[in-house]
Amino acid sequence: LEEEQDRLASINSLPMFCFPDVDLVEQVRKMKTETYCFVFTDLQAQNKFGYCRRFLPAPKQNPPEKRFPVVYCMVTKLRSFETFSKIFDQVVELRDFSSAGAYSFLKALIEQNAPKPARSITVKYINAKIGNLVDIHVARVTADQRFEHVDLVHVLNKLGSKLLVEIFINLLVERKLLFVAECLSDLTTVIHSIMQLLYPLHWQGIYIPVLPQEIIDATSSPVPFVIGILKQHTKVMDEEALDDECNIVYITEKKIVKRPNFTDIPFNKKYRKRFLAELKGL
Repeated sequence: LEEEQDRLASINSLPMFCFPDVDLVEQVRKMKTETYCFVFTDLQAQNKFGYCRRFLPAPKQNPPEKRFPVVYCMVTKLRSFETFSKIFDQVVELRDFSSAGAYSFLKALIEQNAPKPARSITVKYINAKIGNLVDIHVARVTADQRFEHVDLVHVLNKLGSKLLVEIFINLLVERKLLFVAECLSDLTTVIHSIMQLLYPLHWQGIYIPVLPQEIIDATSSPVPFVIGILKQHTKVMDEEALDDECNIVYITEKKIVKRPNFTDIPFNKKYRKRFLAELKGL
């Protein structure tokens, strides 16, 4: 019964996580397509990942009218950002021609077992555009599934090596980290990649890579956390409620802001230099 209630609660909260910025969403004529990922944690402390693709549907007239963005979401235990990003590429392409074609592909996909690392599966579905049965190969390109959620080059470009080492040290001592970015794709790509770099260690605190505006008060939690929010939502966040152990990482600005009474972390300079040298050699 508890598991069923937990499942229903997850389903009911899906719209909130698909549109964590619902207060900012409006009709537009053009927008940047985004792929992002949120996390649910069940009663057994197991993570489920909600992969999302947000895009603007094709216009119905010329010049284009204003439209609301659409989100496709797939919830799974599989940790593979690149695989689902490619799936969404196919779904959006099919939807531009026919929503029935996109539905046919997704229905065929969920009836299959997920591909194993470095393997692929073949999805057969009716292509509404040509009216025939077609095959699409869905692959997981990495043999080691620990690295399917890691884009280290992207993280280094976004943060720089010095800031990445600073974040890593804070994670090791279980400090609170609040990540701030201007878009959902940057926010989740950076956070998920950093968390995978902890291996073989595993983060035991609160983990919310995308925090909806509706529950922004979670940033005042008394326990260690890794939380991501949009920069626009810092205006409604109560910074006074953040305790002295919380650091705020501004991804776009490549900086970390420490609380006024923050106790700095003693860390061996030799190891810090070694970390930096390894990162610069990538």
